[in-house]
Amino acid sequence: MTAQQQSPIELLPAVRADYGDGRLRIRWSGTGGYVEMEGRRFDYVGFHFHARAEHAVGGRRHALELHVVHEHPGDGTKAVLGVLIDPADPVAGRVSDDPRDYLPSDPTHYYRYEGSLTTSDYTENVSWVVFRDRRLLPSQVVAELVRQALPARELQSRHRRFVLANFRAGG
Repeated sequence: MTAQQQSPIELLPAVRADYGDGRLRIRWSGTGGYVEMEGRRFDYVGFHFHARAEHAVGGRRHALELHVVHEHPGDGTKAVLGVLIDPADPVAGRVSDDPRDYLPSDPTHYYRYEGSLTTSDYTENVSWVVFRDRRLLPSQVVAELVRQALPARELQSRHRRFVLANFRAGG
């Protein structure tokens, strides 16, 4: 059987969804913490960058993408938060070991879909959240992060999956 839910993908078109009480809640403190989605808790595992963003929005792949990986303590399923990053001057920012420093200014709007890890072994059953708003960082910071980043995986087929957005998404 071939894999049918691989990541990354093109995020548009997306279907509008209201998550109500099931919305994303980020509870990070220092280098620990967790996220909650739809009443499920996923503990923080770590983060890394991919040089050129892995997900595309309307055909565009940004300069960099941050992945903050979380794991459910009971069944080991994963939830990954993705932040799209581009260089811009003049803006504030620095290289940091705290993923909170890379969140967009408004982390309340995002895309959601079920996919896979984008690194070997490409395990499926991963809940993806990719923030709508990109994060702008100084060019020299982006250049440093690109040097440390993993390569981007090519876009994968959606295979009839729906991407949900908690805002009115184009496409």
